[in-house]
Amino acid sequence: MLSDRWVEGAIFYYVLESLDLLDKLHGPLFNAIHNKNRNFNSEDEFVNWVANFGIDKDKVAKAFNSFGVKIKVNKSKLNTFKYKMKGVPVIVVNGKYWTDATRAGSHHEMLKVVDFLIKKESKVE
Repeated sequence: MLSDRWVEGAIFYYVLESLDLLDKLHGPLFNAIHNKNRNFNSEDEFVNWVANFGIDKDKVAKAFNSFGVKIKVNKSKLNTFKYKMKGVPVIVVNGKYWTDATRAGSHHEMLKVVDFLIKKESKVE
C-alpha cells in the first residue's frame, strides 16, 4: 500500500474476499467510494453498508477483525516495499518479476512485458 490511507480499502477488499462477496460487492463498493464520495469512518459504518446487501452483520464484523484479513493486509504492506511500488498499477508475475508503466515505458508496453513474463514462467516446471 502506497500510504496509510490505502489500508482501509485493503481491509474492505479482504473482508469481501473472505466472505466470497467480491463478485457481488466490489463494484458497488468502488462506486460508493469513488463516485458517490462515501466515507466509511468506522468499522460499524462498513459493516452496516455490507448488511444493506443482505449479509449478516456478525459475519462481516468477524471477518473485519479476523486474523486472515490482518495477515493479508500486512502482506500487502510488505509487498509494497518488496516490489518497490511507487504508484499503480504494478503487476507481479509469479512472485518473481514486477513491472509498471514507468519501467516498461507505457501501459501498453507494460502489458507486453507481463505477457512475456507469463509465457516465460509457464515454461518453468
